[in-house]
Amino acid sequence: MMIKFFRAYDGEQYWYSDENWLFLNGYKAVSLQEATFTMKDVDVFIGKVDSNNAKIYENDIIINPHIDRTKLFQVVWSADECGFRKIPYGLPSPETRIDEAFMEIIGTIHSIKE
Repeated sequence: MMIKFFRAYDGEQYWYSDENWLFLNGYKAVSLQEATFTMKDVDVFIGKVDSNNAKIYENDIIINPHIDRTKLFQVVWSADECGFRKIPYGLPSPETRIDEAFMEIIGTIHSIKE
């Protein structure tokens, strides 16, 4: 059974879940019921890692440094594909497959400023 991991943004910083749904940030820990963030602030680990072995989460901003470092993609859930895909950052489509071996996380939708 795959353990689901989540990341939540409280407006200032990220909290990462453990296998018991306890959200951790440094030495602080809160349960989902005690947290100040809501479910809309929670991103799921998509089960893949980037070329630097970092976990890829929904709403991460990724690039393919081997092709074009300036072309940004956002990781999104695709209802049509029933899986995670990437879209050009700031655009609704086209959705394409995430080739994690060639992708690098450069931030999140909260850290990238247009």
